[in-house]
Amino acid sequence: MASVARQRQSDATPPRLRELLLFTGLLLLLIGIGYWLSARTPNSAQPNYPIPRTLRYSFTVTNTTPRLLKQTEIWIDAPVKQTATQQTIQVATSLPHTLIEDPIGNQILHLAIPVLPPNSSKILTVTADLRLSDHPNPAFQTPVERFTAPEPGIESNHPLIQTRAQTLQGPDPLTTSRRIYQWVADNMEYIGYVQEQRGALHALQHRKGDCTEYADLFTALARANGIPARTLSGCVYEENAVLKVRDYHNWAKFYHEGQWYVADPQKRTFMSNPSAYLALRISTTGNPEPWGNAHQFAYVTRGIRVKMH
Repeated sequence: MASVARQRQSDATPPRLRELLLFTGLLLLLIGIGYWLSARTPNSAQPNYPIPRTLRYSFTVTNTTPRLLKQTEIWIDAPVKQTATQQTIQVATSLPHTLIEDPIGNQILHLAIPVLPPNSSKILTVTADLRLSDHPNPAFQTPVERFTAPEPGIESNHPLIQTRAQTLQGPDPLTTSRRIYQWVADNMEYIGYVQEQRGALHALQHRKGDCTEYADLFTALARANGIPARTLSGCVYEENAVLKVRDYHNWAKFYHEGQWYVADPQKRTFMSNPSAYLALRISTTGNPEPWGNAHQFAYVTRGIRVKMH
């Protein structure tokens, strides 16, 4: 009997050992849960674009001459490859194309119409699949310093712009950016679409223009204060859409603490709703010929007319 009691006592687990085993088991369980969650959660260091969006737009190319045209070339804006809130997944066109990319992410479609009979037209269609984000991803690729210098239409070194910029300085760059946005929104008069791009200095002197003048003036005033800023072209849609020429829009973005934020004084939008802004071009100088500073499309063939729908 005594031997049986001793055997039972030797089989019993001491209380401290049971506590240690229980603690170890809970620790392993928590580690496993943490690993599972980290595997399911996107890496915050990686760009994240969770919102799908499809954009379509088209052009009519017309041969206005009585002669047959061959290999009629046209260059068309495609959505910007990647920004803080936009990633272009793929672009399809109704004709074969070559995709050209510039150093800051602009994408240009080069198409050629093999044969265009006299006084006839050809419709070109572009379909782009995008991914968007309402939370700006960290800036990457292009050094932001290039967006602090003056350039044609962004005359940030002009005395008139520098004087106005000084009056809008705040205690920090974000406050300054907000003051610039508010001043442009309150002091510019919107007069509808203007074909000529007049630039920031003209906007400051005349206090009126279309969305391009609003955006360029914000960009110039921000740069004059040492804040990286740039003007973008595209459209503002919150759902899948067919882009119409009347919806083509320009806005600005400024750089703050590692990210680019929307500043659209014409539509009175500041640091909000970024996933609605679909960028087709980051405005810059030095684009290759024949594109130059054209927007939407460019061509060199004489005798044709191109119209965006």
